[in-house]
Amino acid sequence: MINFGTNDYGYAFSQNHNIEEVKKNGLVSDVVEAIKQALKKIIYHGARKVLVFGVALDGCRPISVTMQSANKSATYDRFGCVKDNNDFCNYHNELLQEGLKELREQNPDVQIVYGDLYNAMQSILDNSQSLGIGFKSLTEACCDVDAENKKKAILYKDKLCGAHGTIVCPKPEEYVFWDNGHCTQKANEQLADWIIQDIFPKFQCNA
Repeated sequence: MINFGTNDYGYAFSQNHNIEEVKKNGLVSDVVEAIKQALKKIIYHGARKVLVFGVALDGCRPISVTMQSANKSATYDRFGCVKDNNDFCNYHNELLQEGLKELREQNPDVQIVYGDLYNAMQSILDNSQSLGIGFKSLTEACCDVDAENKKKAILYKDKLCGAHGTIVCPKPEEYVFWDNGHCTQKANEQLADWIIQDIFPKFQCNA
């Protein structure tokens, strides 16, 4: 199972590089190539069933929403997620899937399956009410949420959950995000269920 890319882009954005700059400087191609090289190594060492995750909806993470709050040109979807960030994630995922297609053609005896975190997360947002999940907040963090300030996410780049002075909401199960960028246990359960149902038939596993 391979899953990386989010932190590479997150670091670039934290250094004040915008999305177009990151695209133009070739970072996405470099990240995808690094994933392909890692895949080639584990296939060389005998792997025959490999799961490779794309990146999820970065534009919905509390840290992304907060960082874009000062950007007057930023646009948001109906859930409050930053559209440009999510479009960028989709761009990465498309390049990654092209790379995986090449590797499948080169290694017909290896099952290389794409883990679609993007649509898994989108499914949570689209169906949270109809599925009875009951998330009350989709883009705010449970940790560092000030209940006395209308549950507005108070985000600290240099302070982690559990540090002195951080605030944790009383019901994490009502939030998609635990902290600035990581999902709650409840949200992860839903993501895992979606992914398992999606990948199981693709691996052609015998029950």
